Amino acid sequence: MPQEGIASLRPSRSDPIAPVSDMKSSAPDEIPCFGDAVWRLRFMSANPSVANVRIHWKSFPRNFEDDLRFASWALINHPIPDEYLRMHSPMKAKLGVLRLAHTVSDWRMFARWLEREGVEQLADVTSDIMAEYALYLSEVRKLSRNSACNHIIAITRLWIIGQFVPGFGFAELPPWVHGDREEFLPANKTSAENDIEVVNALSMSSLLAWSLRFVQEYSDSIIAAVAKSSGIRTEAAKPRALSQDEQRMRLAGYFQSLKDNEAPIPSLDGSGKFDCAYISALLHCSIGSVWNWARRPEVRAYGLGNLAPAHLGIPIVSSLDGSVLLPDVTSNDVASWCLYLEAACFVVICYLTGMRPGEVMGIEAGAVDETRANEEWTYLNARVFKTARDERGQHLSGGKTRRVPWVAVKPVVEAIRVMEQLHPEGLLFPSPQAKNATRSISHGTSADRIVRFIGFVNTGGAGTGPLIPHDPLGPISPVRFRRTLAWHIANQPGGLVALAIQYGHLSTAISEGYAGRAREGLQTLIDFETARRIALNLAEAGNRFANGEGLSGPSALRHLQAMRVGAAEFEGSIATNRQAKALLANPHLTVYDNAASFLSCVYDPTVALCHSGRVQPSPTPQIDHCRKQCANISRSDIQAEELRTHAAQLITEATSGLAPGPMAERLRSHAEGLMLEVDRHNQERITLQDTL
Repeated sequence: MPQEGIASLRPSRSDPIAPVSDMKSSAPDEIPCFGDAVWRLRFMSANPSVANVRIHWKSFPRNFEDDLRFASWALINHPIPDEYLRMHSPMKAKLGVLRLAHTVSDWRMFARWLEREGVEQLADVTSDIMAEYALYLSEVRKLSRNSACNHIIAITRLWIIGQFVPGFGFAELPPWVHGDREEFLPANKTSAENDIEVVNALSMSSLLAWSLRFVQEYSDSIIAAVAKSSGIRTEAAKPRALSQDEQRMRLAGYFQSLKDNEAPIPSLDGSGKFDCAYISALLHCSIGSVWNWARRPEVRAYGLGNLAPAHLGIPIVSSLDGSVLLPDVTSNDVASWCLYLEAACFVVICYLTGMRPGEVMGIEAGAVDETRANEEWTYLNARVFKTARDERGQHLSGGKTRRVPWVAVKPVVEAIRVMEQLHPEGLLFPSPQAKNATRSISHGTSADRIVRFIGFVNTGGAGTGPLIPHDPLGPISPVRFRRTLAWHIANQPGGLVALAIQYGHLSTAISEGYAGRAREGLQTLIDFETARRIALNLAEAGNRFANGEGLSGPSALRHLQAMRVGAAEFEGSIATNRQAKALLANPHLTVYDNAASFLSCVYDPTVALCHSGRVQPSPTPQIDHCRKQCANISRSDIQAEELRTHAAQLITEATSGLAPGPMAERLRSHAEGLMLEVDRHNQERITLQDTL
């Protein structure tokens, strides 16, 4: 940031705030001028889902507006020199559009505080004043540590800019520049982990089930209706060979036919206007002729009480069983049904891949890699935005293709194929606004569509079936999907989640799909949730063992040792990724519950039978391939009692008279085998007294 590059080139009010070459998107996002009242900053980013953030200069204190406007211009055009980056870690040389907008917003908050304190210009700001502001952020505003740190970094950037402009900047340097920044930050009262809440299990499973139903059953009908509606609009836009007289005759005859049959005039939903495009396509008349016809007094008078949307002749039908959900789609229904289908596809793709919502919005047609597929999953080539960096470590707003492709299970591929039919080129989830052709829907739009989809299902519009329960922790939004998926894969609550088998497939697909590659991103979340579940289970099992519960199986003693070590090191709680890694790396602590088999796996990959035949042992057990002869098995009294209950249920089914003879015999034989395992547990179980 040389002095002549920033001090002598102060822009005029009519100059653009950045060179045209800095336009990061082909969309017509205009570069604002320096003197504009509002700066729209989306031109700075090639991320299709980035919000169109704005800086409203009227909201800044008048005494500070000019200086902060100039500082913002410098922030956009001039990177922080390396020597300052080394002094003030963790700064970046240039900021992305969202962080830049947040930084300028932090400046505005600082300026408003200065104005209240009677400070009239930046040149009067001393170290003591900045120290008082840091105390204000902590004690008065009650900001979190991370937020307060961002404010301090923003002020530091403002000071750095002032080092290169004579007469601009603070009277003194910030007190934390050469001092201990910890003195000016609030105490860290929370863990460093993501605090996004997991979606309620019943709510998530129901939402996913309904989304899959739309993708797999109703998509063909909805796409056909969209194509019919689109064809009508295309036909209406075509030039007409008919003369004006012929068109007027057709329209007059059409109107007379409507009157004779007391039929309504096709209309646009809720607008009170005629559907001129539909009438144009129906009669092969130009839009202009239809519009002029619609203005005729007799037509308008008749239409006042006789309006109804046009039917397209396409029903919404299940492709699986042929049941009819809606006998005939109207032209006004198409947009809503298309919205519900896109919402369903978004849920399936975002949730069953674990992608961040912005990454889903950046998926383009042709992303499925057909060259690397198997019967269960394939790879999905998509861009990653949050961690995209160039060779200098600078953020790439347009993202880059993820080094480790996403794993896409079959339902995801089906959803992508549906979206490719709706949008065969470019983004799968494009902005509905024509002027933003290269932009995707926004984060707010995606969340709103899901809320509307849930409302449509729960009001019965999607047919009969279980409702999607309300989540007591708040609206179900895409930002919560990633952590929810990790939680379900790690926990697999088979009793609560109807799609537990699907989660098992996902766990296997992700583990195998990333084999030999960096375990990052979603896998880190899965590892964290797995470690939390293990620590909690060990703590609960340890309490029960201390109260007299017994253990059996070849790994009972190893299970007991895991309880003791886990209690000593983690006290039943995992709060950070570092703790999660430490637990999963400790071979004495990796105990996995297998609810389906009523046992625990004290996992030792060298003797595990669930991975027999593999060249390299897996870091986690394959729970759905558990073998009762495995040396890793441990069973508690509670699990043995659950096994006894399950055996009794099988006997009841076998003797009910409802099961055919061979099936009843198999049920009885299986139940007898389970009871033998219960008896073996009772004979071999050890308790705390046995280990003293």
